Amino acid sequence: MTSGAMRFLDHVRESCAEYGVEVVLDTACRKDKFVGTFDGEAKVLKVAAHEDDWLLTMAHEYGHFQQWIAKHPLWDDADHGVFDAVMASKRHLDEADLVKL
Repeated sequence: MTSGAMRFLDHVRESCAEYGVEVVLDTACRKDKFVGTFDGEAKVLKVAAHEDDWLLTMAHEYGHFQQWIAKHPLWDDADHGVFDAVMASKRHLDEADLVKL
């Protein structure tokens, strides 16, 4: 893991810890099971670490966490349709893009 990825992961962990949210990098899940999830009720942000784009998935789920703490209307949308539609059309982000955030 590069230093930029580590800094971003540390930031996510620190931010989530402030709200009692556990951050899990899951290396044991099946590839077809999930790539990432944020559950505000269970207070868990979980990302499948075996995926090539795990860092992008972490950024996506961290976005859901940010919506949750801000009580943003997109988070209230049960299926997250608008947010996920935007993410479905995303370009590939590498670690350098995330460090700029």
